[in-house]
Amino acid sequence: MLSEAFTGVRRFDEMREHLGIASNILSNRLTRLVTHEILEQVPYKEEGRRTRYEYQLTGKGRDLLPALLALIQWGDRYMPDPSILAATTVDADCGQEVHVEIICANGHTIDNFHQLKRIVQIASLAQETHDR
Repeated sequence: MLSEAFTGVRRFDEMREHLGIASNILSNRLTRLVTHEILEQVPYKEEGRRTRYEYQLTGKGRDLLPALLALIQWGDRYMPDPSILAATTVDADCGQEVHVEIICANGHTIDNFHQLKRIVQIASLAQETHDR
């Protein structure tokens, strides 16, 4: 469903058709994505019809794009579909291949887990230290 949302498929019937899944399953999954604020329901009304909703990505949802692209890139490389000759994600405007890289603020490419260090500050400890 996220792939569909990123490519502009926002309406329930279109998603169901693209995904080929049952309405109840799609409804349950969309409800979870809305509950977690990844998608939001936006009303629309076609003339002569009742108000319906389309599902649009929130900022939180749009921030999933790098992770989604990384998973697609990984799958294309290591678990290709044998029925597909080649699969590449490209920029719709220029046609060039899109790939995910991890780059630090100084522009260094991170390609080894050992180059990473996670720094975590816990709010309660920071406040406790500040109060002393």
